[in-house]
Amino acid sequence: MKKTVKTILTVVGFLFVISTVGCEVKYGGNFFPAMLSRIVGKKDTVKLEQYNPTNGWVIKTADEVKKMERVTGDDSLILINTENRLKEDYEPCISEYKTSELMMNDCIQNAYEQLSMAVLSRCEDRLYVSSAYRSEEEQKLLHEQDPKTSAEVGASEHQAGLALDVYVQFFAGKSFIKAQAGKYVEQNAHKYGFIVRYPKGKTDITGVEYEPWHIRYVGAPHASIMFNNNLAFEEYLEKLEVGKIYKVTTAEGTFFIERAEADSITVPASGYTKMHISPDNMGNYIVTISCE
Repeated sequence: MKKTVKTILTVVGFLFVISTVGCEVKYGGNFFPAMLSRIVGKKDTVKLEQYNPTNGWVIKTADEVKKMERVTGDDSLILINTENRLKEDYEPCISEYKTSELMMNDCIQNAYEQLSMAVLSRCEDRLYVSSAYRSEEEQKLLHEQDPKTSAEVGASEHQAGLALDVYVQFFAGKSFIKAQAGKYVEQNAHKYGFIVRYPKGKTDITGVEYEPWHIRYVGAPHASIMFNNNLAFEEYLEKLEVGKIYKVTTAEGTFFIERAEADSITVPASGYTKMHISPDNMGNYIVTISCE
């Protein structure tokens, strides 16, 4: 009997030590499920389901959608890589992040602030940005200096101000993932609308080796869909067939997502809470509709 009790206490103690290694300690009735989820890396189930619109949906052009009530638009879902480069006349909507002298796309600033505050709170470490927006001249110079790791002009997300290279003290670049903050970012950045743009095991898809420090803003619910289905950005966009509408439920709520041509976008005429539209840099638009 004593031996059995001792064994149970040893196992419980071992599990408690494991649970406190990360940035966050869970208490209460959900302690063990949450702890075990972190140990095995369990993800939420997020499934895209094709949706056929009923009465109340109308067809509009992208310009018409942008003029509808409660609609916001930005470039958060443009795909940027060697095959889908930014146009030469592309001008991002950027501004200074607080008083940091860092320029970022306007659409990512609130999300980055929330992510950095979460890292500070849960990991007791301050998140820094080594590179945010880069001008065409800066990108050209970096590529000339190091063509293996720096993208060519027009193929870098930094030129849109949508990507950030982040680090914490003593842990930058490839070593970032060794820090608790790095682990937190990799597992939780999607909650703030960011993805690790070049994830592990996806080099054949992205053309870029694993970069845990390079995060890219895509917004909700897209970041959660990609994270929970282990999809690189390229893979996710490929799943969104042009002309089809999808319904998905994530921790952020229930959404309808459509990827459509500019002159044929199907949206609800009313009854939605908010709507977001972004070009995909491939001639189409992605519309995200929340009806909660």
